[in-house]
Amino acid sequence: MSIGKNKGTTLYYAKQKSHDRIQTNDLERRIERMTTLSRADVHAALIALSDVIHEELHLGRSVTLAELGTFKLMASAKRMPKATDVTAQTIRTPRVRFYPVDAIRLAARRVELSLEDPTKTPSKPKKPAPQTPGGEHAHEGDGLGI
Repeated sequence: MSIGKNKGTTLYYAKQKSHDRIQTNDLERRIERMTTLSRADVHAALIALSDVIHEELHLGRSVTLAELGTFKLMASAKRMPKATDVTAQTIRTPRVRFYPVDAIRLAARRVELSLEDPTKTPSKPKKPAPQTPGGEHAHEGDGLGI
């Protein structure tokens, strides 16, 4: 550390690992299985939702999605020594903020946290199993065989 009461002291802290991510097509398939909507309907609804959120934020409005939360524009401004120095140019570029509903915020708090031993060297990843020629499902007759 180079400043403060811990100057010259080595400090350690926990660092978050990168997250796995669900892709849009996987999300569409899950929603399709959970509802009476087709995957194309889910895809179209997600695109329309994105368009509406974009339009409403562009107009300066907040967008609340009942079971998810609220998208809002937030802008801060530079502090000026005199009130007459405050102009539109002193306002910083707005940022989109998402405020989740309580259920989602509580779900994040229930995530199990763990710590990996920082002195342990990570093991080498195993090599993937060899692929079946033509893809893993080539034996099923539904793919293109070579």
